[in-house]
Amino acid sequence: MLQVTDAARELIKSALIEGGKLGNGCFRLSSTSEGAKIVMDQEQPEDVRVEHEGELVLVMDQGTAGQYGGQMLDFDNVNGRLVFR
Repeated sequence: MLQVTDAARELIKSALIEGGKLGNGCFRLSSTSEGAKIVMDQEQPEDVRVEHEGELVLVMDQGTAGQYGGQMLDFDNVNGRLVFR
């Protein structure tokens, strides 16, 4: 299962707040031929959920969750972006 650090969860939650989507949407992590992609979306019934402080911030389908299993999504404050570790 993909682990998501508190720093990454906080960044994602902040982006949802800034976009006016907190409580009304979330980000979706998916895998493409170019690599990982994170886009605004809505939760689907079979999604794996990631919450921060009681709010849904990130979802992914079961396949994506399995593909990134054992990795950690983190916020790299030096480069100002999300990274896998």
